[in-house]
Amino acid sequence: MNQADGYVQDIANSGYVSGSPFITAWVVGQSVAAGVATTKTVGDEKHSYGQVRATTYGALVSTANLRLMRLRKTLEDRYNNLKTDALLLKVLATQEQASFDLDSAPAAGTKVSTLKEAI
Repeated sequence: MNQADGYVQDIANSGYVSGSPFITAWVVGQSVAAGVATTKTVGDEKHSYGQVRATTYGALVSTANLRLMRLRKTLEDRYNNLKTDALLLKVLATQEQASFDLDSAPAAGTKVSTLKEAI
């Protein structure tokens, strides 16, 4: 945790980062020692500019699997009635690529609503 704390301080005080971002560093290991806080705020008396979080590989993998399972479920619900070969043929049959004319591209500062109207 101390090494990651140092990295957050180095990045925040380097002068290479514009503005005042909030930096989050993760420390991932086999286990978190007893008595070690899993979250540490980094900053000075005036404001906090980062945090260091500790977690285990197991917790990280479990979280990733939960998110992936939600994605798998969504895709399954959406495409369950299509066999893999049929879905692949459907995707590969679409060979259209829209053209993009750089000469008629809107100038910088054009509002998003104007762009949406143009489409």
